[in-house]
Amino acid sequence: MQMAFVLMLLSCLSIQAIALDPGTIAVPSITGANMDMPKPLITPPSMDMANSPTKVTVVEGKRDPFSDGSPFNETETSEADKVSGDWTVRFANRSDVSLGLDLWASGGSKVMGFGELREGLAKNSVSASGSFEGELLMLKVKSAAPKFPDQRYDGCDLDLVLANETLFGAYILKWNGEIMDEGNATAVRI
Repeated sequence: MQMAFVLMLLSCLSIQAIALDPGTIAVPSITGANMDMPKPLITPPSMDMANSPTKVTVVEGKRDPFSDGSPFNETETSEADKVSGDWTVRFANRSDVSLGLDLWASGGSKVMGFGELREGLAKNSVSASGSFEGELLMLKVKSAAPKFPDQRYDGCDLDLVLANETLFGAYILKWNGEIMDEGNATAVRI
């Protein structure tokens, strides 16, 4: 038994004796990744137009996927486009608070946007969503930023009517869902 152990130990030593000589660099058996970029094929631009006009084929029973009033169809406009753009909302009897909004139509009668609720020198980022139907704009405006110590309002509900490119109506200023102030509001396009 001891003899087998000694022979095994000697065989390990003999393996070390036939290892690579010091200073010899081993050749890797795995090749690295090819990092060469392909050569671009650069050709002069071609300004030739096809001699025949492109044919449009309409299959019976099939419709254009963009003709159904989807928001991706730029040729159709919705009623909500009337209120798209930048607006400044002023609150009656509240000269220290104002609301700047950038609104756009988001399909059908839906309206969405973003802006700032300004209280004195503080500005709070807000997001807006709602609808515009029959000249009535109904918006819910909510704070999009963390609350700060002197903040008095974190949201606003607006019910405004469009007349002569101006919005008139009522507002409700809220803090944590509770009504803090309400009154009349006027919004003008910037």
